Amino acid sequence: MAVDLDYEIGVAVKRQDNIALTASGRDPISETVVSPRAYFEARQDGPRLRFVGQGALEYFDYLDDTFSDETRARFNGQLDIVAIPDRLEFVFRDYLSQQPVDPLAAYAPDNTQQINVFVAGPTLKARFGPAMRGQLDLRYADNHAEESESFNGNRYSAAARLARDLSPTREMSVNLAVVDADFDQSGDLRDYRRYEGFVNLTSRHARMETDIDLGHSRVELDGSGREDSTALVRASLEWELSPRSLIGLSVRQQFTDSGEDMTRPLELEEIRFNDFNVPYLVEPSVFEERQLRGRYRYRGDRLSLQAIPYARRVRYLDATLEDENRRGVIVSASYRLRPRLTATFYALRENREFVDIDREDDDFTYSIGLANRFTRHWTGRIDFLHQERDSNVDRRSFDSNAVLVSLSYRR
Repeated sequence: MAVDLDYEIGVAVKRQDNIALTASGRDPISETVVSPRAYFEARQDGPRLRFVGQGALEYFDYLDDTFSDETRARFNGQLDIVAIPDRLEFVFRDYLSQQPVDPLAAYAPDNTQQINVFVAGPTLKARFGPAMRGQLDLRYADNHAEESESFNGNRYSAAARLARDLSPTREMSVNLAVVDADFDQSGDLRDYRRYEGFVNLTSRHARMETDIDLGHSRVELDGSGREDSTALVRASLEWELSPRSLIGLSVRQQFTDSGEDMTRPLELEEIRFNDFNVPYLVEPSVFEERQLRGRYRYRGDRLSLQAIPYARRVRYLDATLEDENRRGVIVSASYRLRPRLTATFYALRENREFVDIDREDDDFTYSIGLANRFTRHWTGRIDFLHQERDSNVDRRSFDSNAVLVSLSYRR
């Protein structure tokens, strides 16, 4: 089966009045950046081979030499190879992104690094009857950071699952999992083992889907000998209100680490031309996460709208790392003014509180843009981007404005 491939290539020019995101009260540095770039998305769904992936490659030429020229790449891909149908599969996942080196500093060009998380392993399946199935997942994961070498390490995991169909639309399963994380530079100070047991219930109807995990999780730290446990809760609901709109809600309480946090299921709308991204934490330690996330999406003939409110609490088991609370909302919208002219809007409002150092940041980012399709393949865009931070710590507040003009060819 042929691969379904779409790609977009082009060039963007950005003029920013505070390229280094210098603190308020200091002299900001203006800079012009020229960025040749390429973006692709590919998909293949065959009986033996399934692949879905997105990637972006950009070169940044700083004309005033404020920073050294650089190349940045992003990729999110999933490959499944069916060796024996309904018996044995091999899975491969790769997640390449740009993340901050120092999470407490502004996400400026001198505070970025490439992060890659690779996951691979076999999945063995067995059927014990018309309604009963078993599955064993064995996984190896490799974390690699360009600058934060303490993030580098390996993770080994095994997960067993026994599932039963309750009806054509409902399924229940019992799951056991163990994870062994080994970081390269920390000795055994942050290495850990995690044990999980939970029951999963999924329900899929024409307009509503639910997926619920309920159980228990326990963590053992190798260095300190500390043990901790928590109730394991992962629940999601997605309800299609109409053919054009849906709402969703997800809740999580679990132990995880930054490498696992970056291996989310691929969402094909995540990487786009002229994207503005929210960075992850890059720390080599296990933490307890509690998160509540909502979602509303509307897709009309001319108007598309999405809103995502969220709240997240992170508590590290390593007392030397900064616990934090985040809450905010992301809103994006597009409106087709004319058959070839579309207006776009994106906004992020986030409050981030670092508990142990009594620091609180309020971040506000928004962009307004116009995209015009000159022909079937050629598109021109102009975007205005504003970023600001209001911090209670001296010399951490900043604001910045930028104009981004781009021309691209899409297959």
